Amino acid sequence: MIIVGAGAAAAGAALGLTGLEVLILDCGILSKANNVEQLGPRLPALREGKISLFPSLIGENFEAMALVAGNSSISPKLKSPYMKYITQDWAKLSPVLSQGFDTQMSFAYGGLANGWGAGAYRFNDQDLKGFPVSEKQLTPFFDSLTTELGINGNSDDLDPFFGKSEGLVPPLKLNRSSRILYNSYKTNRTSFQKRGFTIGRPRLAVLSRDQAGRQRYKYNNMEFFSTEDRAIYTPTITLNRLRKEASVRYEAGLLVESYSESTAGVRVSARNLVEGRLHTFEAKKLIIAAGCLNTSKIVLASQPTEGSSLPLLDNQISYVPLINPSLIGARHEQRCFGMGQLNIVYTGPKTQEAIQGTIYDVSGPLRSDLLFDFPLPFPGAYEAAKLLSPALCLIQYFYPDDPCPSNRLRLGSEGRLLLNYAERKLGVVERETLGAFLRTGWIGLPQLCRYPKPGNSYHYAGTLPMRTAPGPLETYPDGRLQGTQNVYIADSSVFTRLPSKNLTFTSMANAMRISSGIAQLLR
Repeated sequence: MIIVGAGAAAAGAALGLTGLEVLILDCGILSKANNVEQLGPRLPALREGKISLFPSLIGENFEAMALVAGNSSISPKLKSPYMKYITQDWAKLSPVLSQGFDTQMSFAYGGLANGWGAGAYRFNDQDLKGFPVSEKQLTPFFDSLTTELGINGNSDDLDPFFGKSEGLVPPLKLNRSSRILYNSYKTNRTSFQKRGFTIGRPRLAVLSRDQAGRQRYKYNNMEFFSTEDRAIYTPTITLNRLRKEASVRYEAGLLVESYSESTAGVRVSARNLVEGRLHTFEAKKLIIAAGCLNTSKIVLASQPTEGSSLPLLDNQISYVPLINPSLIGARHEQRCFGMGQLNIVYTGPKTQEAIQGTIYDVSGPLRSDLLFDFPLPFPGAYEAAKLLSPALCLIQYFYPDDPCPSNRLRLGSEGRLLLNYAERKLGVVERETLGAFLRTGWIGLPQLCRYPKPGNSYHYAGTLPMRTAPGPLETYPDGRLQGTQNVYIADSSVFTRLPSKNLTFTSMANAMRISSGIAQLLR
């Protein structure tokens, strides 16, 4: 049994194959940072110790200044020196030519989920509309993974959107500005809900208590600078355990390029990244979970059909900043959590379906990431970032996506992926949000809302959609690729649409469902 990839979906697939002989083929890029330990435990403590933070936070090659230099297509979580390995060499390993689409890929051990926001959400039947697998069929795998990941949360107003809360560990404590915002909502719940807004605690794969050899989160607020905190789940936690238990064999330094089928099963061709030579591996079954874009490239290279193109889905995003004047100039918190604090869901008349967002404060990233969001000269922007950051909350909305004829992916000459995506006009929900919060003392302006290009969510999906009766380059409900006997797709490529939710957790559950079915066949 071969699995291609070592990201979240691959980890989910590996969990479903317990007891079988499993080989994982992966590029396996690792962090080259040799002094990660110097970063902990907290930035304030490092500053007090007068340790030079330039190599750790900015980088010898000024990596962390990407946003200042105008490269807005990279997430603040992926630009620090110790996080750069997550997307290292992706453009060389899988070159892309895109129109209207900002692309990021990962060939790292653990994939993009090394730097994810840890949002772990179950797709419900409404989210799975048009998908030939129900929430009920995914529930056993959701439940198993809830323990594996260590998801925190509680029962609150968002239960209708998030589903059952059994198995969750208690939620993390809120940072100051988020706590004030949440109290504003609870005091004005009727008004918010009348306007279509519901707010509650997120479901995050971050431990609030010790569990299974992992220590609880210590509020060091270092998640924008290092991936070393095992309280925050990454696929490497699962994969390392399975490797230690000898449940899987892992081979790194291999870029899988194609596959072919024979009477004995599947033959996989992978290029050694050091030597440049092609290696061949054989197995009865092949699961491809290399991330939507790279999975699609492998399939198109293996089953070439002239002129073939695939649909492409993405959760287009927006950012809505809110300022509480009472917190301007406040002292920055020393111990806090730098990622998502709350979730907000809009179900009002301005949209046809629920729009989900995550509420952050800005304690995590460097203040330099905010400088050019203020319409001021540099000295004024510097002072504004320093004074306003304690008072600032930021809402990131994810918009749902359905297949569109203009949004396609195909394989061009020399193995380059060609992407086309038409940007949609947003802004209605953002203006409604500003109006709802204004009466509670939180101020925002439509002119300060940001609408990044498609692709910046990193939620790529839908290229090899799952159907009850699939056509060419589509998949069956058991994950098998149409036209093959032993090739299965087990990542977000199989979704038929994207709801307004983080897709990682559901992608893992579906991969585990697919691999569990394969395991039953092989046994």
